[in-house]
Amino acid sequence: MRILLVTEASSAGVGRHVIDLCGALVARKHEVHLVYATGRIDDAFASGIHALESRKALSTAIIEMRRGPHPSDRGALRALANYAAEHGPFDIVHGQSSKGGGLVRLLRGRPGTENAAIVYTPHCIYTLNPEGSWLKRALFGRAELWLARRTDAIIAVSPSEARHLEELGMPPGLVHCVPNGIARPELRSRAEARDALGLPSDALIVGFLARLSPQKNPLLAIESFARIASKHPNAHLAFAGTGALEAACRDLAENRGITERIHWLGYGRPDTLLPASDVFALSSEYEGMPYVYLEALVTGLPIVTTDVGGAELAIEEGINGFVVPRGDPDAFAAALDRVLSDEALRRRMATASIARAERFDDTHMVEGTLAVYDAALARKREREARRA
Repeated sequence: MRILLVTEASSAGVGRHVIDLCGALVARKHEVHLVYATGRIDDAFASGIHALESRKALSTAIIEMRRGPHPSDRGALRALANYAAEHGPFDIVHGQSSKGGGLVRLLRGRPGTENAAIVYTPHCIYTLNPEGSWLKRALFGRAELWLARRTDAIIAVSPSEARHLEELGMPPGLVHCVPNGIARPELRSRAEARDALGLPSDALIVGFLARLSPQKNPLLAIESFARIASKHPNAHLAFAGTGALEAACRDLAENRGITERIHWLGYGRPDTLLPASDVFALSSEYEGMPYVYLEALVTGLPIVTTDVGGAELAIEEGINGFVVPRGDPDAFAAALDRVLSDEALRRRMATASIARAERFDDTHMVEGTLAVYDAALARKREREARRA
């Protein structure tokens, strides 16, 4: 197939997904074109693009896009239409995250896309965001329903996101669930990882890797750790991430008297922090299917997390981790306490996480995506037949 992928989000989990998907599609002999923006690009995405381009594995183009709705969207759509007309026809046009998904659906039917099936992966659709006002979520929900009429398939990355999309009113059969997947990485040893990060070799390390933003709610992780810190004097919290809440996080740690027990690592990659950790903690308010769950699984870590998208897939309660209510520091602290208190439990959970990781390799993700492409093409043909 000739496939056009479009993304504004060129970082974090979405960026990782796009790079992995491009590489896997190329390996299966599909012709892949990728249009991306650089406004939020990170080093991992940039290096992934460079590796693919150096192999002449795909065609790429940069079209700058803004994250939220913006007057410049008209120019981005015009540039995207010009690219599709010049390089088409395409069989699949696949938009990643909200902006990419919106633009490709507005592109439908233009030169180069006349025979293409339109696919959209929200990667945690905005209407899941509890921070947005009721009115804003309602407006985005209406926009998504209108755009669904120009869509042949929507890929949810977790069952909870799929249920949410269906509850929004998406047409029957439009939503498919394809969880994220990763290839098994080469991991450095625990001692090497700790030495590289300057972490104590004999401590129990609770690793936290996420943006320091309201969505990830890092303040919950700090408060929960503070409540059990005196019980576990050998436990430390390793914080890898940057963001708007960094100052608030540092202030909370100081007020709770645990500043010396927290290691502020700044921006970090999973393959750097996780091998150095004994437990992984994620305290988010909402998610689609975060890649860091999968990284924690393949690293062999117990996971303590909130009940967000993807947790129902990555964690089997009490077997390889614990899932607690969002925003509940008592429950989060109690779960951390259970894991930190029991070395045998940590070993059993580590083994269970590694076994569970087999369900989420990149082969399953790519084959699932290709199955959705086939379903989208069939849906498009059926729609056109009804109109004929």
